[in-house]
Amino acid sequence: MCYNCGASLLDAENFCPNCGQENHSKQASIKHLFNDFLGDYLAFDSRLFRSVVPLITEPGRVTIDYLDGKRQQFIPPIRVFLFLSFLYFGLSFLTGQDSSAFEFTADGSEKAANAVSQAYARNFNILLFLYAPLFALLIRLFFRTEKHHFYVNFFVFTLHLFSFFFIIGTVQILLFTLCDAIFSEQISSNISVFIQLGFLLYSIYYAVISLKRVFNKSYTILRFVAVFFISIIAFLLLLLIAILILFFLNQ
Repeated sequence: MCYNCGASLLDAENFCPNCGQENHSKQASIKHLFNDFLGDYLAFDSRLFRSVVPLITEPGRVTIDYLDGKRQQFIPPIRVFLFLSFLYFGLSFLTGQDSSAFEFTADGSEKAANAVSQAYARNFNILLFLYAPLFALLIRLFFRTEKHHFYVNFFVFTLHLFSFFFIIGTVQILLFTLCDAIFSEQISSNISVFIQLGFLLYSIYYAVISLKRVFNKSYTILRFVAVFFISIIAFLLLLLIAILILFFLNQ
C-alpha cells in the first residue's frame, strides 16, 4: 500500500502509479533523507545547467522546446526567471554595481525626493516583474501566429528573454567588479564601456534571432524595432506612475 495516497501496490512496484511516491517503508532512514536531498539538488543543478546554457548560446531554443511540450529537461520559466533575477539583484547589491540606482531631486522637498530614490532602488525588481506581463502583451500584438496565439506562449517567451537579460547583467557585474579590482579607475571605466557595448549588441542580436526562430514572422527586425520603442514608452510610463506613487507616499 502507498503510504502517501493509500493506493494498492505490488511489492515489485518501485513507485506508486497514482501519486508517484517511491515505494519504501513508512519509517524514513538517514540514508533516505540524504538520497532525497541529493536527488532533488542534483536534479535542480542539472536542469539549471540545461536551461541556462541554451538561454545564452541558442536564442529561442528553450522557448521552442518548452512550447513543443519538451519541458521535463528544463526548469519551469517562472522559476528560472525568479532565480536569475534574485541572483542578479542580489549580486548588484553585494558588489555595489546597482544598475537600478536612480537620482531624483525636487525643489523644496529634498528629503522626500531622497526617500523616493531609495524606495525606487529597492523596488526596481518588483517594477520589472510587473512590466514582464505588459511586454508579453506587446510581443503578442506584433508576433501573433496561427500556431502561437495564446497569451501564455508570449509570456513564456518573455520570461526566457528576461532571464537571458539577467544572465547578461550578472556576467557584466562580475566583469565590472573584476576590472575595478585589477585596473585603475580610468582603464576600468574604458573597458566597461566596451563590455557594455558588446553585450548590448549581442542582446539585440539575441532578441531578434529568438523572435524569428520562435514565431517565424516576416519583417522581424521592423517588428522588433516597433516593440522596442513602444516597450520603452510603456516602461517609462510605468516608471513615472511608480515614482509619483512613491513620492506622494513619502510626503
